[in-house]
Order: sequence, then C-alpha cells, then structure tokens
Amino acid sequence: MIRFPAACGSAASRSRALLIVATLLLAVPFAFLASPPSGTLNDATTQLTWTGSSLTSAPVFSASTCQTTRDCDVFRLAISVSDAYRATNPNFVVFIRLDWTRTTDDFDLFVRKDGSAVDDSGQGFTNFEEVRLDHPANGAYDVYAHSFATAPANFPSGSSW
Repeated sequence: MIRFPAACGSAASRSRALLIVATLLLAVPFAFLASPPSGTLNDATTQLTWTGSSLTSAPVFSASTCQTTRDCDVFRLAISVSDAYRATNPNFVVFIRLDWTRTTDDFDLFVRKDGSAVDDSGQGFTNFEEVRLDHPANGAYDVYAHSFATAPANFPSGSSW
C-alpha cells in the first residue's frame, strides 16, 4: 500500500512519504507475476497494494532468471509525481515493503530501474522487508520479492495497511 503517513517534527520540517506495501499471499500456483502486475504512483494515487504468487526457494537472486526458476515475483511500479508535488514536498520519499506471516521464511526485496540496482533489503528471518527511496525519479521500477529460504510447498501470506 502507498499512503502518506503522519509526518514527525515541526510543520517546517515535515516531509511527505509515499508507502508501498506488497503483501505476499497465496495466489494461483505458478503464476509468476504479482497481481496486479503493475501500478502507478502519482499525485492522485497515494496507495498501491499487490499480492504475490507461490515461489520456490533459491539462495542466489538473479533478476534475469528468477521468474523462469520460480523464485521471485515482480511488480512493475511506475512513479509519475508532478514537479508541483515535489516543490511542495521537497523531502518526499517512497517506502516499499513486503510482509508475510511466518518468521521461519526468508524473502528478500530488490528494487531495480533500467536494469540497475536501486536498493534492496535482506535482513534474514523476519516477516517483512522494506526499502526507502529518497526523491525517486519518475519512471518504471521493478520490485522483486525473492524467496531466499522458504519451506517447500509453503506459500507466503499476509496483510497490508
């Protein structure tokens, strides 16, 4: 989900944040794209959510092969924030977050733009991963949910806020 959370500090120092939460849920087995597969963040659309599909485990992430080997799910995020919004909110950020239920499963989060790594989160056995993009440029971003170490035939599930 993307939302504008309450800012901290004085009115002069407050910044706006856009939050994306991806919830990994049981979906149709072997459907390798997130559902929906893409979404656009802009001045009018301040929240996005999507669900993932079933995945197999692989200890090494490869953006070029992970969909074929069924160990990642991809959500295409388009950012199209106006210059007016950026001027009004000079400290705006985008948060991207994955959530799932079992802490015994280990998913990692990778964000890429134009084939290059932008950010990632791989903190071990938790039930979430999160990245913060400060002042992200407009354009298309690929958000990968990678199954680093998950139980066989165990599908991630969760919720978003």
